[in-house]
Amino acid sequence: MKHRILIVDDSEEIHELYKKTVEKMNSKEVGMSFVLDHCFQGEVAVLKVREAHKEKCPYSLVIMDIRMPPGMDGIETIKHIRKEFPETEFIVCTAFRQYNWEDLLDIFGPTDRILYMNKPYNNTTMKQMTFYVASKYEREVKDAA
Repeated sequence: MKHRILIVDDSEEIHELYKKTVEKMNSKEVGMSFVLDHCFQGEVAVLKVREAHKEKCPYSLVIMDIRMPPGMDGIETIKHIRKEFPETEFIVCTAFRQYNWEDLLDIFGPTDRILYMNKPYNNTTMKQMTFYVASKYEREVKDAA
């Protein structure tokens, strides 16, 4: 299965880093491949997720930064996306320690659709989390069919 991933981060460096990670993942024969879309602001992310659903080709995963000045932060962006598309899977990846797991639990409630990771992230951990979420997404799509 081909998985669409949206990366939302205001840092071009993070986009390049994840692009290289995905290229390495795609070079392995694991039964799935990954296509990246990029945006740098939360407002654009909401529009991209909405458009992907209209096209009937939703994202398997959204990787979300928290701080993306000057616009909407990652927490608000996730709230907007989840309001319309509660099944969306997220990896929250941030260098700022303003939120911990308990904070996210208070904000979003109990959910297995939002994973949290600090930057700088470990490349192996990011690959494993991406495979995990993509596999989970595949199972849910197959179960819904």
